[in-house]
Amino acid sequence: MDQNIFKKYSETYGTRFTNKQKAAFRKALIEDFKEIGYSHTIIAGKKNLSRAVNLQFGNMKHAKTVIAVPYDTPQHIFWWKSEYYPLDGLTSANKNLIPQFAPIVLLYVILLGLIYGSEGRLNAQGANFMFLLVSFLMVVLFYLMLHGVANRKNYVRNSAGIAAAYEIAKGLSKDEQRTTVFLFIDRNKARHLGAHIAAEDFLKQTRNPNVILFNCFALGSQLQLGYTPQTKKLALELSKLCGEEKLKTVALDDAMRSSSAAEHFVKAIVIAAGEADEKGRLLVKNTATAKDRLIDEVNIDRVIQMVSSYLKK
Repeated sequence: MDQNIFKKYSETYGTRFTNKQKAAFRKALIEDFKEIGYSHTIIAGKKNLSRAVNLQFGNMKHAKTVIAVPYDTPQHIFWWKSEYYPLDGLTSANKNLIPQFAPIVLLYVILLGLIYGSEGRLNAQGANFMFLLVSFLMVVLFYLMLHGVANRKNYVRNSAGIAAAYEIAKGLSKDEQRTTVFLFIDRNKARHLGAHIAAEDFLKQTRNPNVILFNCFALGSQLQLGYTPQTKKLALELSKLCGEEKLKTVALDDAMRSSSAAEHFVKAIVIAAGEADEKGRLLVKNTATAKDRLIDEVNIDRVIQMVSSYLKK
């Protein structure tokens, strides 16, 4: 893996949470891909109050394979642990309800305590100060509920995936570039608006390519491939290309695909790594926290080699 590229997208552009941060990232990535011969397309869309901006390199008209990478970074979780299940969207969503909302509920309880605890005990000046403090905390509470705070370190989720995608793109010939698209997806939480918009764009262009999703593969002793019913054969083929040790393949049912990018693509493969939890499910710890700053280059190089070999066949 190119260390300069990894450092660029894990440090300089390692936080991609606000619209300004995302725009700066897209500009930098467009310049890097332009240097290796790729044109780009911006694919934007919105639903209700949310807007997603996807970045595509390559032409969908001839694409057989799409390498898709979530590029936005998660909000910071103010909790003692973080559990993310890259092959199981429903479990991941359920596990993160308490870490995401418990601190907000706690702040609300503190706010109520301040209001009722100070009732009748303050003079006019103290009451005015309490009113300002409560108003400020209400604004903070409202902001946290709607937007959240950016997580600053995001090596595994998913800066390493961006660097790996660039490395793969750089190694393709002109003919291989012609049949491969690199898609960087925005809004990768809740209903995954970016993936939804990308799938709608596929339909508009009457295309149904294989989509290889990169989702947290940079750290963990177990590197796995999740597949949909339409991509079992592809998963087995990729597994055989990953060196002497074949990767475990996991069938993704409807529940596992829900609340994930894989839900929106008919022919999807998800590449992920982590450790098995007590039920055998692939678990990634410490994303969306300041601890997401460790990677295993062996994992990354294995994925680069595996996907490159498949694209060059």
